[in-house]
Amino acid sequence: MSTEHPPEGAGPQPRRGPSVDLDPTGIVTGKAADRQRRQFLNYSFYRLDPVFRRLPADERRAAAAGFIELVQKWESSDDLILRTYSLVGLRADVDFMLWRIAFDPVCIQSMEAAIRRSRHRLSPHARQGMMDEHIAASTPFKGVRLNTSNSYGIDDQDFVVAFDSDYPQEFVDLVGRLRYTEASLYTQRDTPMFVCAKAPIDAILAQLANME
Repeated sequence: MSTEHPPEGAGPQPRRGPSVDLDPTGIVTGKAADRQRRQFLNYSFYRLDPVFRRLPADERRAAAAGFIELVQKWESSDDLILRTYSLVGLRADVDFMLWRIAFDPVCIQSMEAAIRRSRHRLSPHARQGMMDEHIAASTPFKGVRLNTSNSYGIDDQDFVVAFDSDYPQEFVDLVGRLRYTEASLYTQRDTPMFVCAKAPIDAILAQLANME
């Protein structure tokens, strides 16, 4: 530690600036908003759906080739920096990660939208064929009525399936049979599932309010 003193008449030593921002809100100094161009970073982790491995070999190859082409297209984009990383053997819950950097977050959104669209690359005829099989498998279960509604963009899933039946045991057997149709290979998830008992509104309120 030095004990030397500054020469006489040299004046006080300059003070260091603050180590923290003393006006983070900008209210005191009236600082303008920082609108300088910045990079946005995104780390997205993915896991291969186990049903992929049960698809026919030619379908697996076609899907893999399509995904590789999609990623390589974005790797060559001037608006996005993309890095790919494998987590195989390093974690059990994810398989790979995409590290994306862009000045405009819309670029990241656009790539993610392209990835999600790639899940629906089956031709309309192929999708209709799977639905026909789905309907045919349901036909013997006369005591179960089926209603399917699309919900693209307005809910967390692509469609909602409602079953109406007075015979829960028949419904259980129907769902078991549908597990073996080709459409089930392309179903990412079939939860949450709600079991409801049909009842008039006055009976429901009586249950809730404990009224006779």
